Amino acid sequence: MRNKKTLQLSALAIAAMTCFILLSPKWLFAPAAWLAPALLVLFMNRLKPGRAFLMAWLINLLAVLISMYKVMPFPGLFFLVMAFFISLTGTIPYFINRLLSVRIPGVWSILVLPSIFVIFEYLNSFGGGGTWGSMAYTQFANLPLMQLASVTGIWGIVFLIYLSSSVLVWAVENKAKNSFSLKPIGVYAVIMMVVLIAGTIRINSYFSSPQKVVRVAAISGNNLAIVKTLYEAWTGNDFTTNLNSLTQTSPEIAELQKGLVAFVENPHDEKFITAKKKMEIYEDSLLLLTRTEAQAGAKIVAWSEALTFVLKEDEDRLLEKAKQLCNANKIHLLVTMAAFLPGKVEIGRKFIENKAVLVTPDGEVENIFFKNKPVPVVDPSIAGDGVIPVIMTPFTKLATSICYDADFPDLMKQTGNHEVDILLLPSGDWKEISPYHAQMAIVRGIENGFSLIRPVSGAASVMSDPYGRVRGSKNFDDEGPKVLVAYVPVNGIKTFYTIIGDVVVYLCGMVLIALVIMGYWKKFTS
Repeated sequence: MRNKKTLQLSALAIAAMTCFILLSPKWLFAPAAWLAPALLVLFMNRLKPGRAFLMAWLINLLAVLISMYKVMPFPGLFFLVMAFFISLTGTIPYFINRLLSVRIPGVWSILVLPSIFVIFEYLNSFGGGGTWGSMAYTQFANLPLMQLASVTGIWGIVFLIYLSSSVLVWAVENKAKNSFSLKPIGVYAVIMMVVLIAGTIRINSYFSSPQKVVRVAAISGNNLAIVKTLYEAWTGNDFTTNLNSLTQTSPEIAELQKGLVAFVENPHDEKFITAKKKMEIYEDSLLLLTRTEAQAGAKIVAWSEALTFVLKEDEDRLLEKAKQLCNANKIHLLVTMAAFLPGKVEIGRKFIENKAVLVTPDGEVENIFFKNKPVPVVDPSIAGDGVIPVIMTPFTKLATSICYDADFPDLMKQTGNHEVDILLLPSGDWKEISPYHAQMAIVRGIENGFSLIRPVSGAASVMSDPYGRVRGSKNFDDEGPKVLVAYVPVNGIKTFYTIIGDVVVYLCGMVLIALVIMGYWKKFTS
């Protein structure tokens, strides 16, 4: 009997860990999201609470170490620390469910797990990682389901995924009891059917009017080429590694950074004279590519994140060229740069202005935007003021943000509140998080009703409409110019989510409080 229980526990543990690993952005297997929580809950239910927590934490830790390797942009030791922390905090909701669900009578226990995780993911979204790891993004390929985000944000999708696991657990645990009923399964099936039918109708072209569109060009490039130039100038050594093979966690990146650090600390050293000329030639090549796209009919051109590197004192030179180009070709151009503030590079010092500058067809700078959410620990950029600028044009309403900003739903609500039509989101990714990170940004468009323009260095560039339908994409490694051209709608959509906000989260909070009172009522009144 003991061997049978041990075998059962081992099978559940291995199956749960495998499912969590398969949810990695590296090889996302969407069906695993509907099973992984159920398997872990079934495993924990067969152990005493203390041991259940420790064993579940070990399962989560191993899954994070495998699934997040090269996904999280942190060096060795810090990656281990982050894996330790993420797995620990990720186990706590399961532990709360283990303690509470057994005290809830009847089918009401089904609501514990989804309510806990909606609240957990919502609170997490205000932390340094934003909504990274949310179960909602695992279902991006199911576009009818993702339309629920236009009503509830991602929180409604999170609720349905964990509700599925909770119903499965309830069915397994009660199959041999007199209390078993098919009613909860039937109710869940009806809810899912309604959501999927409504989502299918929403994205079906039969039910929508023709859309006015605008031609947009997204230009990307490998700014590591600039870092390589600086490294070779400073060290006198050739860097022979293929730049396209590098990711954020590659040890070669740390070596290359030595040249960049030297440039920031000694920008006027004679070693960098030739390198700075090459940087200006690179800028001109981007402007030439921009002019080509403008002459081909693009009305909006956007560059990928920090596509040019300049000293703070030299940025006016770049912008003057951009203004002349825009005035001559009557386009809106989003110029992106990493402007360096010379000085000693020390831990804690912010020496980069990671910004996007929108230049109008009149050749004027309309807005200068600083990235609001630099990646914690690894990004020495000066953070913006928390505002997403909205710019009125004759044909659409534009907004600008940068990469990681879109991982924070609360920040991106500004686009919905101001009824933005098109969001320009220059970004920089690497192969282990592509296309997952782009899909996260597309979901912000579904929530807030805007079209997305996301030029990306290092991974796939993408453009999508307010329903999350991809209008164009281009892999970074594809041959030819690193340009994505597509037509996107000039009008956004007012979504229900922009009206009701995070009501689903508050409802889950009230439900959880009611369940706690229900579960501990006898103890409270005795």
